[in-house]
Amino acid sequence: MKIITKTLILSFIGLLFVMQLHAQEKVITGTVIDATSGETLPGASIIITGTVVGTITDLDGKFTISASEGDKLSVSFVGYLSEEIEIGSQTIIDIQLKPDLAELEEVVVIGYSTMRKSNLTGAISTVDAKELSKIPVVSVAHALQGQTSGVQVTQSTGAPGDPISVRIRGTGTFGSNDPLYVIDGIPTTSSMNSFSHADIELIQIIKDASASAIYGARAANGVVLITTKGGKAGKTQIDFDAYYGWQSVYNLPDMLNTEQFIMIQNESLNNTNVQREALGQPPLALNPDDPATLPDYDWLNSIFRVAPIQNYHIGLSGGSEKFTYHSSFNYFNQKGIILNSNYQRYTFRFNTQTNINTRLKIGNNLSLTYSDRDVIGNSGDGKRSGVPGIVRYALLRPSAIPLYDSEGNYTDLPDNQTFYGDAYNPVAFAENTDDVEKMNRLFGNLYAEYTILDNLIFRSTGGIDLRINNQRKFNMTYGDFDRINQTNRLLIKPETNTEFTWNNVLNYSKSFNETHNISALAGTEIITSRLEKHEASRQDFQRQTPHYRYLDAGTGIQTNTESVSEWALLSYFGRFTYNFKGKYFLEGNLRRDASSRFGSDNRWGTFPSASTGWIISREKFMENIKFIYHMKIRASWGQLGNQEIGDYPFVTPITQGIGYPFGTPSTANESFTIEKIGNDDIKWESTTQTNLGIDISLFEGQISTTFEYFVKKTSDILLRVPLPYLGGSAEPPYINAADVENKGFEFILIHKRVKGDFNYNFSVNFSAIDNVVTSL
Repeated sequence: MKIITKTLILSFIGLLFVMQLHAQEKVITGTVIDATSGETLPGASIIITGTVVGTITDLDGKFTISASEGDKLSVSFVGYLSEEIEIGSQTIIDIQLKPDLAELEEVVVIGYSTMRKSNLTGAISTVDAKELSKIPVVSVAHALQGQTSGVQVTQSTGAPGDPISVRIRGTGTFGSNDPLYVIDGIPTTSSMNSFSHADIELIQIIKDASASAIYGARAANGVVLITTKGGKAGKTQIDFDAYYGWQSVYNLPDMLNTEQFIMIQNESLNNTNVQREALGQPPLALNPDDPATLPDYDWLNSIFRVAPIQNYHIGLSGGSEKFTYHSSFNYFNQKGIILNSNYQRYTFRFNTQTNINTRLKIGNNLSLTYSDRDVIGNSGDGKRSGVPGIVRYALLRPSAIPLYDSEGNYTDLPDNQTFYGDAYNPVAFAENTDDVEKMNRLFGNLYAEYTILDNLIFRSTGGIDLRINNQRKFNMTYGDFDRINQTNRLLIKPETNTEFTWNNVLNYSKSFNETHNISALAGTEIITSRLEKHEASRQDFQRQTPHYRYLDAGTGIQTNTESVSEWALLSYFGRFTYNFKGKYFLEGNLRRDASSRFGSDNRWGTFPSASTGWIISREKFMENIKFIYHMKIRASWGQLGNQEIGDYPFVTPITQGIGYPFGTPSTANESFTIEKIGNDDIKWESTTQTNLGIDISLFEGQISTTFEYFVKKTSDILLRVPLPYLGGSAEPPYINAADVENKGFEFILIHKRVKGDFNYNFSVNFSAIDNVVTSL
């Protein structure tokens, strides 16, 4: 009985307490608006802090909620900074949300360290990786097309898996103009086709010398910094993305049909005969064929097809405060629009980070890729020697020739080559081509980072770029009288390219009285590369079916070769930055490189840079100009190098062999041949670049623009200079023989707007470059 009585008393007290709480609550109404434009924000979330009680604004941005004095309302909306409002005696609250302009304060990678975007003094463009993942392309490089000014992305043929050409601020040398890619701190100049752009968190393009100088000898053509996704503490997150589409050729030229071809041909012959008659020469015979009795085949359309393209990506990320991870799998498959051209790729990525304690963390960023590609010669006479140009022959072969002969075999050369030329059958070429490239690639790093002091951090990173390529190409004999590839041949070319990178960086930062802010870094880097090439071939295969396309099945001439080449780079670098009150900025970079590609007298190169910036919008005289949110002017100068000239151009290699000076084997003796002439006096190509820029952000960041003017001069460009015939057959030497100047300007305009659940982003960029060879 006592227990029941106590229960009733407690229940009664609880009921009184609940009634008292309800008595203190009141109805709060209000409107949520954009602090900049004054427009209402429908769909904004209002929650009583610490509870699950909440509501959202209606189509007019209005809300109603029951709350008590002392409660706090947390108000949030996509694309805006959240606000927290404490309830007092008021019952009507109008809340203003400011646009989220975190992009000005976001941390960006600038080479071995990071910096706030608003503090940058160099010409660095950031590309939204989320937008790139929506673009159905094979390569990270291809996805950059049109994303920022001063960057030109082209593909020479459009064939699946073909290399992409990226040019940053024009062509500056006669050799390689490819930029340096730095992926999670590991540099590479090889193809980007093996990476999935769905794994990318951030892309930054360094265009001027002040920001690129920290990469020294390999940065003359610009730098593309890529940061891949990492895990975040919290619940496991699964992301899946897929697309499937079709590609087809567009706007093909209209080709002559058979009747038109013979008519135009005879018209041309008649005109020629008028001239020949005037010269007293006999006339040329006209084409006597009746078009009605001949085929009318469209060769150009016959080599193209509607080709599917598909991509599937699944990612898994998560972790805890001690350990985070991100892993993903990507499958990409692209059929070429030309018959028998294909590319497919499998990519697996695994990134982790482990916090051993408050000072030490270790991690890795690793990707493993397998791809295979069916190659078709599609430009000119083909991409490779011996591979015909499919498109070229489709344009040249007249429609009067059928695809198949009476026995159902592909037609060969025209029977009457006088009137119908000697263009081969492009469909037969495409279907009978067996040229496959397979690649395995391991790329990534292992790193350790130790916080020595609160403002002093040491990081050591070891990277690997291992590429194992294998090409198998079988030239099949076919056609009338086996005229095509009359002696069939199998060629295999396995290659292994291994690059190791090890860099150690010490970062220091300090703020004095919130007025003077300095940061400095010093580091070293070692890069070694080894390329092993093998090649073997054999002729005369009695059976040509795929089961017999192996070296042992051949009975004719066999060849085999092997070669190894190596290069190495040793570097020391440093950076110092200073800013006063977050308004005035100075930065200096210095890198010193030693490359094995130059002789001992010119092996070292020094690459300095300096830059300055002024954020005008933080001055007191700008306080009343409300529509200008951010304004900064920048200036920079720097020098860069280029070592992409091949291995050991300063060496004169000699090949040893057997010679027969008197024409008989009995008199054979050793012979020596100079392969190429070296030049020990060659030195670095040097690129000097000056850049002026201004960044402006208006109306709380809704409109932003950047304008850059630059002058880029490349001196001592390395060229092979032709030798006179008396110099023999050796390859000519490299010399420093040319200068090139690029100058121009770049402009970017971006407009962003968020209204309710609807948001849009409009951007336009423009660049103009004047490219001149000033000395040769």
